Amino acid sequence: MRTPAPITPRQTHILDVLARAASHCDPCPTNARIGELIGLDPKKVGEAIKGLRDRKLIVVETVHCARRVTIVATGAQTAALLRPQEIPSAGVAR
Repeated sequence: MRTPAPITPRQTHILDVLARAASHCDPCPTNARIGELIGLDPKKVGEAIKGLRDRKLIVVETVHCARRVTIVATGAQTAALLRPQEIPSAGVAR
């Protein structure tokens, strides 16, 4: 059985950003936001996240354009996903 290659420095940086968000139960940052934080093109961020998911280091749940990430090693998750009807609208009283 082949041992998987270690994760790349890029994946390590992205995993750190996701783990930080999860540890604070913050919403999952977008690929664009992660790219801004670590100086990387959002497409490359997406590729790295796919690699982390393929290695089963993270679990990604998506609803529409939002996602929640679970860090497998700790069980920490980014903030819960909201259903569209639960998203507050600007200027609309509830």
